[in-house]
This record gives sequence, structure tokens and C-alpha cells, in this order.
Amino acid sequence: ILLANPSDTSVENDTEAAQAAAERAIVPLLSYDAHHLDQSAAAAKPYMTSGEKAQYDKLFAVIRQNAPRTGTVVRAKFLASGVVRSGSDRVDVFVLVNQVTNNKQHPKVPVVYKNQVTVSMAKVGSEWLVDGLTTNGDRT
Repeated sequence: ILLANPSDTSVENDTEAAQAAAERAIVPLLSYDAHHLDQSAAAAKPYMTSGEKAQYDKLFAVIRQNAPRTGTVVRAKFLASGVVRSGSDRVDVFVLVNQVTNNKQHPKVPVVYKNQVTVSMAKVGSEWLVDGLTTNGDRT
């Protein structure tokens, strides 16, 4: 059996594409507006694999229960990223994000959560999609 290894250039191109896709996905994935929850969820869905959409739906169900009562609006701001692990069909990207949060408790001055997220990207067809998120956030 002859196995074809992807070329270094191919892996590098895939890695760059996965990193760029993670950077595009992170803002809609980690943002929502209590007044526009359907639009918030719809903005995030195109960036995810079917498996990750199921996880997102579970989390978003909790947001749907709580956000309208608290009036929470979270706006993610992408800061920087780096590749943690790279392969031909999976790439892990470390992303730094600030989540600027306003709600009824903080209507004027937002609370900023400095979030560190490892985004697992999977190649689905010719697209790189989010297949997992691991967060480690700090509040400031």
C-alpha cells in the first residue's frame, strides 16, 4: 500500500487557510445580542461542523434562557492567533479575544473578558470549519 504524504507546501497552505478561517469564525461564535438572538446564532452557524453546531445549540439554549432577562450583549474582538498543531485535515489555532460585555448590571461601562481560545479546525470538503472550542477566560 502506497500512502501519499501531503507536501510541506500543501500542509502550510492548509494551515494558513485554517488559521484564517478560525480568525473569521471567532467573532460571530463568541458574540451575541440578547435582543437579536436568532441573528446571533445564524451568524455563527456557517463556521461550524455539524458536530460543533450540536454543542453550540446546547450552550446557546442556556444563553436564550438568560440573555433576555439580563439584557446581555457580548461583542467579541479578535486580537491575535497562532497555530498550536497542524495536520492535513485538522489544525488547532490559539486565539486571543476580548469579549466586551454589557448588560443590565453594566449598562454604561462594559466588563471585558480576556479570553484565550483553542479552536479546533476540521477540513470538510474544501472548507475549514470549527470543530471544537476550548476557552480559558479572565475577567478584567
